[in-house]
Amino acid sequence: MRKSVMPAVALAVLCGLPSARAAAAANEAAIVEDLQGPPTEVATLDYLAPGVVIHLDAQDVIVIDYLRSCTRETIHGGTVRVGALQSEVTDGRVERQKVSCEGARKQPPATSESEGAQPSLAAPPRPRGQPHEGGVEWTLYGRNPLIDLGGPGRLVLERIDQQGENIQLDITAGELLHGRFYDCAKKDLSLKRGGIYRATFGRRTIVFLVDPLAKSGATALAGRLLRF
Repeated sequence: MRKSVMPAVALAVLCGLPSARAAAAANEAAIVEDLQGPPTEVATLDYLAPGVVIHLDAQDVIVIDYLRSCTRETIHGGTVRVGALQSEVTDGRVERQKVSCEGARKQPPATSESEGAQPSLAAPPRPRGQPHEGGVEWTLYGRNPLIDLGGPGRLVLERIDQQGENIQLDITAGELLHGRFYDCAKKDLSLKRGGIYRATFGRRTIVFLVDPLAKSGATALAGRLLRF
């Protein structure tokens, strides 16, 4: 018989505490990469805040990617309390691995070219000796980004360290996962290793580097998540 989720959800409402989704919006520490089982507290691609509690039956499995510690957890059963850098697991089994991601570097907000804003972080070493004016704001460790757009619209991915790709996509609501994510892995869209790109969505822009050793495919979310 499935355990009740009342302590984690209903009690939070009764006491005036934030739900899993509301709390995550204020203080995102991790993201759910995969979920096998029907817990009602969270869903795949939900952001998670510290303090969120998830109840799993023995056969349930959840995969959580921590965005600051670059820790990918696979948790089998038990009670999971989300932390800032890793989960506390009771009566379950957890497997942890380190993945390549930006870690403690906080992703700056996307800038608006119409306001004359410029990237604020210095660029990492130039890939393959290619010169580039301006800063790189983020590094991806997967060639197939998962892009958090927040909704449908036109996305432009332009390579700027050398002449080459200029990808323009008119993304519909039906192409988005969880109502906000565009997964390049599912669309077989790969970016070049070592390339520096400018992503534009509406009036917002992000300049990012694809790591020279970036892997292909649906790799760990913490390493390929790009957030507008």
